[in-house]
Amino acid sequence: MAEPEYWEIAEHLLDGFYRADPAGAVLIASPKAARLIGYDNPEEVVGKVHMSELWANPEERKLLLAEIAENGEARSFETTMQRRNGDLIRVELSVMPVLDDQGNVIATDGVVRDVTERSRSEQQFRSMILNNPGAMFRFVNDDNPRYTYMSDVIEEITGYPPEYFLETQPAFQPIVHPDDQDGLKALLAIDVQAGVQYSFELKIVRADGDARWIQMEGSGSIDQLTGQPVAHGVILDVTRAHQLAEELAERERQLQTLIQNVPGAIYRFAEHADGEWRFAYMSPAIEAITGQRPEFFIDQADPFEQLLHPDDKERMNLLIGEALSTGSDFDFEHRIITPEGETRWVRVQGSMTQDTASGLRHVDGVQMDITDLHEAQSAVESNEQLFRQLFESMAEGYWITDLQGVVQLANPAAAIILGYKDAEEVIGINSLEFMRDQEARNNLVTELLDKGRVSDYELDVLGANDRRITLNFSTRLQGEGEGLHAESTFRDVTLQKQIDAEIREARHAAEQANRAKSTFLANMSHELRTPLNAIIGYSEMMLEEAEDLDEDIFSEDLKKVYSAGTHLLS
Repeated sequence: MAEPEYWEIAEHLLDGFYRADPAGAVLIASPKAARLIGYDNPEEVVGKVHMSELWANPEERKLLLAEIAENGEARSFETTMQRRNGDLIRVELSVMPVLDDQGNVIATDGVVRDVTERSRSEQQFRSMILNNPGAMFRFVNDDNPRYTYMSDVIEEITGYPPEYFLETQPAFQPIVHPDDQDGLKALLAIDVQAGVQYSFELKIVRADGDARWIQMEGSGSIDQLTGQPVAHGVILDVTRAHQLAEELAERERQLQTLIQNVPGAIYRFAEHADGEWRFAYMSPAIEAITGQRPEFFIDQADPFEQLLHPDDKERMNLLIGEALSTGSDFDFEHRIITPEGETRWVRVQGSMTQDTASGLRHVDGVQMDITDLHEAQSAVESNEQLFRQLFESMAEGYWITDLQGVVQLANPAAAIILGYKDAEEVIGINSLEFMRDQEARNNLVTELLDKGRVSDYELDVLGANDRRITLNFSTRLQGEGEGLHAESTFRDVTLQKQIDAEIREARHAAEQANRAKSTFLANMSHELRTPLNAIIGYSEMMLEEAEDLDEDIFSEDLKKVYSAGTHLLS
């Protein structure tokens, strides 16, 4: 084949060809090889260009020569070359030595391909993978389902290197958290098919034992070479999102929020070329709020004019007009009347932006039904009023003090008990300083800090004008950290203590009188018993002698003496 015909065929190939002597001088170059390094034809290259001049990094040429020396050839060796005009290109070289009959190298033949675009694409792809917050993967669904690619990010997410997922099958089932049976079912239910997309969340156990939530998203396709279904996708760490959701849920449970299930309607309120403002979008949730479908609002001049409560129209027109003129964010509350005649409270929030192309402005925001919230606020206000009435009408004194004992809040009863004009005079008093008995005060503080509460503790205090008062205290610690404080209730037991003292004195006097009576009776009993025993004894003896002498005239009288003495003795 003639050389022109040879080069004509070579021009239809992707690669350029060249031959260089052992020193690197170009002996032969195809037209495509010449153009690749910036020359118009091979004549400008042959005998005039040295291969060493083309290498942007001479160290890479040394690596190529070392590979040829070790393996006898070099295939698919990538490097950067410098073109005639100084531009850099990325090329792929395949080089093979040419030997004479004695096996000596007399030249090297090379094939060169411009892979600049491919290299740039690969670099962009690698950059995309490195900068992607998720782990990218490829999954083949053939007779041996397996992951054939997993990016390095997977180790940050799961603690397992990519090799684990490429070598372990099944890879994810063993690390599914025992609590996430629903996620395991979703994982097992995946059937990779062309055109099918899937997305689900899974709770896993990392290699270090920590629990994490991941989101796995992918879509199925058919591998053009094997015809097998494959899935490409990404695995994201959504643990923080779950934590935030749990924190929000806990906060909502603690506050018993009424807006948890309140739907919000997303809207866009846009400025038109004619200067009018009209709704360009309204989400379907607006129907649950206003009773009107989204179509009712779109491109209408002023649809809310028909819904606004008459008492709110003037105020809302002023507020919206001011927001549109200043471009500031807004947060309004107003009332509407639904087609059924029901009055509802609506909260509308918005933020203005401007289209850089048209210069027209639009407001994006959300509308929420806060009727329940307003009713709850009214109920809270009623409860607060009721609490205030109870607080002010309590017969017992009540106050809140800081940890130094300074009164921060007090009810009227506290002022009355302590002898002050009103509760304001009590606020600011150091409750510890007016306790007269320092030992009792210290015992109160010690028990309070130890147990967190003290009940029915009696203390003598100095009230207004140094009036001495005995109080019965019940105190407990409330709050945490900087909000820790003491809440106390107390009552005046001064009069009760006086009455108790008088009762004790009366009881003591009665007991003394009782003891005197007992002593008197014991003494009298002793004094009477001795003569009575003599009377009874002698009357009995005389009665026996009278009976022996038949002196009946004395017997009756002696019997009366004996009977009377016995009766008196008993």
